[in-house]
Amino acid sequence: MMNRRQLGQMLGLGTLGAAVAKSPAAMAQDGNVLRLATPVSDLQSLDAHYCIGTQDRTVAAMVYNGLLQAKPGTQDEFVPDLAEDLPEAVENDDGTQTWTFVLKEGIIPHPVDGVEQNPLTVNDILFSFEKAANGDTSAFASDYTGWSFAADEESRTFMITVPKAMSVVMFYPKVANYAGGFIIPQAQYEAVGPDGIITHPVGTGPFKFANYTPQVSVELAAHEEYHGGSPHLAGVEVVYLQDHTSRDFALETGDVQVIHGQWEMSWVDRMNETDGIQADIFGVGDPLFICFDTEHEILQDIRVREALTLAISRRAHVNIAGAPITPPMYGIAAAEHLPGGLSQEEAEEAGVYYTQDVDAAIALLEEAGYGDGFEIDIVSSEMELYRSNYEVLMEEFRQ
Repeated sequence: MMNRRQLGQMLGLGTLGAAVAKSPAAMAQDGNVLRLATPVSDLQSLDAHYCIGTQDRTVAAMVYNGLLQAKPGTQDEFVPDLAEDLPEAVENDDGTQTWTFVLKEGIIPHPVDGVEQNPLTVNDILFSFEKAANGDTSAFASDYTGWSFAADEESRTFMITVPKAMSVVMFYPKVANYAGGFIIPQAQYEAVGPDGIITHPVGTGPFKFANYTPQVSVELAAHEEYHGGSPHLAGVEVVYLQDHTSRDFALETGDVQVIHGQWEMSWVDRMNETDGIQADIFGVGDPLFICFDTEHEILQDIRVREALTLAISRRAHVNIAGAPITPPMYGIAAAEHLPGGLSQEEAEEAGVYYTQDVDAAIALLEEAGYGDGFEIDIVSSEMELYRSNYEVLMEEFRQ
């Protein structure tokens, strides 16, 4: 549980998602196989319920489906995917709430050696959500605390009961095509095993696993029996190129058609001046915010948490990439994209708008008994977006 003093400074990253070749002909290679370069050295896990890194979620989004999916081009509108219709909630006498889905017929999972390729069933949905809700088999189990699941094979219905009433704004994202909402068919999962699925994902999405070469790429092939229609592309290859110069060169020479770009406006301008290439900036793709572990020996003191919050300059983090790549945010959700997002004025009215005040931060640390400072470990991702912000953060804390 987080109160307003535990919530630190926030900034939104209008993530520079990709630089894309403009010419449709340039998008085709080796029989319409799209090659996309991502800025990491390798995958972490392609088990849908452990896909945390951007490089893994890029693959997961093409391999897996959810009961619902975000409507393309939106962040807060949902449409049916594996389910026939959007569910409506039923309020129960005991204060719980039940949502009922009807599974579409004829959804064919990806083929796996030794597994009969039968259509997806509601028991697969049940298996997947029970896996997602289990802390031993999912990184997202806390999202489903207190939830219960039931399936009826004859009517193709799947029911979720939550302990307290939820709005569609809060419920739909938990059952959509993201994180724990990704559906993993049971027989296919059991065939590849919990270790095998790390590098051999199995789902029902438009692309199926074809090959993995460590520290090189993951290759996906079109799933011809995809319930949304056979993909136009023959496949997608996600290439691991951590060095940004190598990614730029690969794009400019046509070795890849899409890359994750650099978080610098000068790079965007340079790419857009290159013939045949367009750099796109979209959304607030990656909101960065700080949460403090209130059970930590040092951070359990609210004065320490407030001191660290006052040490942070939102502007310093925004300036790492600069506008329009990095607009400031004042809440976990971007005000212009999602219900519940806060504008600066709303954050000020709510008392959760902090500005940097190093003197006040030092005074709070002295009051808490840490006048000489303290040491704390910070673990960063290898991705430049996160690492650069952590480097600025460490300098702010050193003050």
